[in-house]
Amino acid sequence: MHGAGIVADERRSARRGWRVVAGSFGVMFAAFGCTYCFSAFFTPLQDAFGASRAALSWIFSIAVFLYFVLGAVSGPLADRLGPRGMTLIGVVVLGLGFLLASRAEALWHIHVGYGLGVGIGVGFAYVPAIGAVQRWFARRRGFASGLAVSGIGVGTLVMPKVAEWLIQGMGWRGAFLMLGLFAILGGGLAAFFIDGSPERHGFLPDGGVAAANAASPPSQGMTLGETVRSRAFRFFYAACFFVSIGLFIPFVHLVPYAQDQGIPYATAVTLFTLVGVGSTVGRFALGGVADRLGRKRSLALMYLGVAAMMGWWLISREAWQIAAFALIYGTFYGGFVALAPALLVDYFGPRNASGIIGFAYTGVAVGTLIGPSLAGYAFDVTQSYALPIAASSLFSAVAAALVWMAPEPAAKRASLPPAGEGGLGRSPSRVGVAGQKVPALRRSLVPARRSGPATPTPTPPRKGEGIRARPFVFNSMALRSFWPSPWARLQRMPASCASVPTRTTCRSRTRRARDSRTRSSISSPRISARPSPTPGGRSGAGSCATR
Repeated sequence: MHGAGIVADERRSARRGWRVVAGSFGVMFAAFGCTYCFSAFFTPLQDAFGASRAALSWIFSIAVFLYFVLGAVSGPLADRLGPRGMTLIGVVVLGLGFLLASRAEALWHIHVGYGLGVGIGVGFAYVPAIGAVQRWFARRRGFASGLAVSGIGVGTLVMPKVAEWLIQGMGWRGAFLMLGLFAILGGGLAAFFIDGSPERHGFLPDGGVAAANAASPPSQGMTLGETVRSRAFRFFYAACFFVSIGLFIPFVHLVPYAQDQGIPYATAVTLFTLVGVGSTVGRFALGGVADRLGRKRSLALMYLGVAAMMGWWLISREAWQIAAFALIYGTFYGGFVALAPALLVDYFGPRNASGIIGFAYTGVAVGTLIGPSLAGYAFDVTQSYALPIAASSLFSAVAAALVWMAPEPAAKRASLPPAGEGGLGRSPSRVGVAGQKVPALRRSLVPARRSGPATPTPTPPRKGEGIRARPFVFNSMALRSFWPSPWARLQRMPASCASVPTRTTCRSRTRRARDSRTRSSISSPRISARPSPTPGGRSGAGSCATR
């Protein structure tokens, strides 16, 4: 293929990857924008059915619990059947749930329509859509993932205010009806842009193009069973559980909390939309920053930020204090949603990305089932949110510590040589799990000779193992291996050279001996960073001849 054709294919590959990001953004906007409108419906539903805050909190808790639990089902199905169909099914079920809730005559009808419909719909739409993005990017995975899930932040910013206007003009039934239609039409259109396999089109992640005569390499990484049994995954799973206990409490109780402080309903809804503003900023900005700072460290800082802002919410009484909480808390929340999928793929590989992300989010599901509902019960009993907010801050700090202490998975450690072996260091941020790009050997201090036997190709890694590469690192030991001291040269000099007074002859003799040792080291299975010997180099045995 000519150079111009390769460039054109790379542009098509990049455009298709960003098209998947745009489709995922649209799905996130429609699905979560409608879902997170529940805070705007809290007071109208309480007035219509005379329900307690605990009873209304269960509606949202059931929905979030279901869509995170079903991610463990929809993720593996998307890995096998493709994410586009799963996402389309999800947004249709989501819209039907809103349509059913608009016909509710009792509170349990809302539980069925909103709780089950929204939970099942988002469960089949979210994980397949965000998992598809992970396969199209490697270097800029954090930024692309953050851009896709920023649709959640924009939807949280826009849709609650739209729901408030619809409730004022059409009532809560008419608002549910319009949101259901929007979810089906808008989310369904965006779902058609989802594509989970760049290899199927002859493309590679990050705008790469596969060779015309080469078979498409399968996506590499750990299986779902290997991932679940790993110690690192257990740390991440526990962290997801602890942080999610309080993570979604503001999505249910921030508007009634603001009203309890004497803030009008319309202003309280506006304050909640600031969570969407911060979430959008966090997903756009923090994803790219984490690509450079390190995703694991960044995710731990996100959890720590959530803990700090929960402490701020505990003392907030004025509108500006609640606004500051909503804005900064939304930033940390958006960073968490953007970084968690990318970090899981960094650790365990892209082959089963949707399944791994879905299974990890079951921890979020259990925490969300507990948090908002218990916060409602706590308010019904004590007439205060102080206890659930303080507990949420503590649990988020525990989650930050768990992420910080999470070890590297065994497959990732196996792809690196032991620390200090031969003076070679390891670079955890650049070496990934099996199948990910391993950095090429750094240039040696001496340029390689232009002719000579080719370095043998290393044996391909077994399943679950990384490629054993030994990147060359400049240090004193490596320097002496290429330019030995005069005393070392004298020690290596053959005995026959000792009697030859010609300095040039001894240098030639020593060079041939070194070439012989280099040729014998080629049989080593490790990738050598030394230059290959000349084709005419001899073994060094025999007498010296004057040049």
